[in-house]
Amino acid sequence: MLRKFFILGIVCLLFLGVNVLFFFGWDGSENGPFWQKLSPASYIIFLLFFYQFGKMINNRALLVKNRKEEYLALIGLVLLLLFLQFNKQGGVFTLLGNTFFIPVLVSFLLPKQYPTVNLKAQQTIYLIRKLIIVFFVANCGIAIIERILTINFFPFTSGGNVSFNYVDYFRSTALQNHPLNNALITSIIMSFILVSEMKESKKMMLWFFGFVAILCFNTRSSIFGWCAFMGIYIFYQLFYNRKLKVKAKSSLLALVSILIVVGFFLVSYYGLGDRLIEMGLYDENSAGVRLQVFKIFDSYSLGDFLWGLSEQKTTLIASRVDVEIIENFWLIFLFRFGLVFTCILVYLFYRLLKARFVGYNRFSVFFVLLVFLGIASTNNSLATTTVALTLLILCAIAFHPKLISVKKGNHIGRIMNPKGNLGFAK
Repeated sequence: MLRKFFILGIVCLLFLGVNVLFFFGWDGSENGPFWQKLSPASYIIFLLFFYQFGKMINNRALLVKNRKEEYLALIGLVLLLLFLQFNKQGGVFTLLGNTFFIPVLVSFLLPKQYPTVNLKAQQTIYLIRKLIIVFFVANCGIAIIERILTINFFPFTSGGNVSFNYVDYFRSTALQNHPLNNALITSIIMSFILVSEMKESKKMMLWFFGFVAILCFNTRSSIFGWCAFMGIYIFYQLFYNRKLKVKAKSSLLALVSILIVVGFFLVSYYGLGDRLIEMGLYDENSAGVRLQVFKIFDSYSLGDFLWGLSEQKTTLIASRVDVEIIENFWLIFLFRFGLVFTCILVYLFYRLLKARFVGYNRFSVFFVLLVFLGIASTNNSLATTTVALTLLILCAIAFHPKLISVKKGNHIGRIMNPKGNLGFAK
């Protein structure tokens, strides 16, 4: 039963984005009811965590085993929450609860990869992997259909209002609200697909489907970024991947060439990604504003932001450089959390991710994190309500190189399952 509730939580997490929830009357913004600050998925995962923690609390050895990173992250997040509440920062419960606590709790509830076999745990992980791929296909498919019809089924919402006005360029919103957030989430899955054990042909077809969706999200940084990321991936496969045979490399090169031609056709004749084509990578109204905010450091040093700033002071400083909205999550963290807590947060999630990437080769870790940080750092996605970090953790588990298909009842990996872990124990 607990296993089913956990899977329900993952389904809600993936398929019920902020815009979808708002469409059905769930307002998680600052203007909404307090009980709606957390998403339905967050409620489910929090409840499962407290239940599981309660079961384990009488067994000290089980309580601390293989969960050091999660406990440290939870302690750090609780301290950050108290610090922000003390400084009367608004909206912190929604941000920390949905964006930062949930990935830590998901990591706590799921087993870690070690040479211990438990078929039930493996089946759960494999089911999560299938859910991620189904979500990927569904979200990308909706984005493409929206672009064809030039209609958003679930429009972007902010502050409890539908707030997207299209003048020249249409942007799909799919199931995860803002196009930038959608592009980041899609890119995370694309990167894991590319470094997975799937056949190269299947990888490339899924990747291309995701790239077409990114063209529909019309996010210039992601479009340009993926041209560079894909170049790195192809270069590695052709010249450094010794496992890939010469015939497979030739097929990969031929398939990539075909996809480039098809992509060029879609951009040229159907106007996909038209913001990048017509506006270029840099323009004063968007990219220019994101760079202009760094002028703040002409008058302030990092030492001035050790413990963060109040919302009023942040707004005042931003207005001095003619910036209304800060669209860089690193700067938002610096201004809101302060340099001290930003560094602590980065360190804690570094440890959490490092533990989850055990078993991956160096290129896979480098490539996935390059895609994630490269795209996330161009906008403020991680400073909003997003499932990006949670999805990064889920994908690191679900696409683990030791996880292989278990058709016809075969084992699908080697996944450690301490007795009593969420729904996985026999």
